[in-house]
Amino acid sequence: MADTTSPHDVAPPEGWFRDNPDSSSLTAPRVLVPVFLDPDELEPAIGFYEAMQGVKADMRLPLPSIGLDVAVVGGFSLIAGTEQAREPASALRAIVTVADADVAHERLVAAGVEILQAPFAADVGRLMYAKHDDGTVAEYIEHRPRPGEAGRPA
Repeated sequence: MADTTSPHDVAPPEGWFRDNPDSSSLTAPRVLVPVFLDPDELEPAIGFYEAMQGVKADMRLPLPSIGLDVAVVGGFSLIAGTEQAREPASALRAIVTVADADVAHERLVAAGVEILQAPFAADVGRLMYAKHDDGTVAEYIEHRPRPGEAGRPA
């Protein structure tokens, strides 16, 4: 029998934190600019983006199943991994956090946006991919807490 467990249904990997693991209360989307990095560039980049914006990283998402490690600092999503691991995400020009992926999907379809991948379960909750009329490829993310997920480590 096939395993139907969603990656979201298991405890998060070590090092995972989100200051706000539930985006359902968002009243407006949060748009992030993706920054692609080699694995050894992530820690220095976190320090740089924190200093540049005067904020601390509010998410750290190790994603070993796809070979990526993501940190969110202010308006930037730092995506680290080998070139091969980053390749599927390389077309992204925006990452949009939404309150509800289904509502976002309905709005995008109504606006005539090309849906590249409909909402699906993922490590963070649910996400989908869309290509806007101007060619911009965006990832839309609905964050939901995972079992045993705690806030920022001490």
